[in-house]
Amino acid sequence: MQDVCPSDTELCLRAGANTVVAAAMVWSSHRLRAMDLDQMQDRLGTLDAGGREAVTRLVRSLHGGAMSAGDRTDLFRVGSLFAHAVDRLATAGRIARDYGLIVLSEQVCVLIDLVVDCAWITAQSLPPLEVSAPVRPYWVELAEVAGRADRVYEVLLARHPVDSIFLSSHAAIRAIGAELQAAVHNIAAAAHTVELLLSRRGGALVSP
Repeated sequence: MQDVCPSDTELCLRAGANTVVAAAMVWSSHRLRAMDLDQMQDRLGTLDAGGREAVTRLVRSLHGGAMSAGDRTDLFRVGSLFAHAVDRLATAGRIARDYGLIVLSEQVCVLIDLVVDCAWITAQSLPPLEVSAPVRPYWVELAEVAGRADRVYEVLLARHPVDSIFLSSHAAIRAIGAELQAAVHNIAAAAHTVELLLSRRGGALVSP
């Protein structure tokens, strides 16, 4: 059977998912101290711009394709949520650079790992969204990861109170944690949108 070439829409969505992976791995590199703050922010800024450009290309491809209004809306939402996740990671990077946070708290490190997990699961599991095909219900796994991120963020808030004498660094850690948690939820929301799109089409699911 001859492979079907992916459409422009498919390529844009794949590019968005891969950009999320790249941004997550930048944070992972910083966590391991393999990248300094300026390098991290420069790379995240480049990826953030790339994420916005992917959405621009996605809009053009959606307007040029033959699909239902519901599919067009869902596909745009998936691409936009990928871009929002990268923007959240870039914002967290700016906060880390501005406050000079080289050593990260335990909860921030866990949140980074959860972002990486979400990004890789998405990149590996995102199905072709313009055609009907069996797909693993990966959104269930991402919803569980988002729940873990919420619990970790609650611990972070408790351990970094705003009335601490270390107000400045604690505020920065809380802000970074909020951006990382939001990135996880952006990725999980994209997966939920995929679920809605496939459910409307009556797509087939395969075992996890």
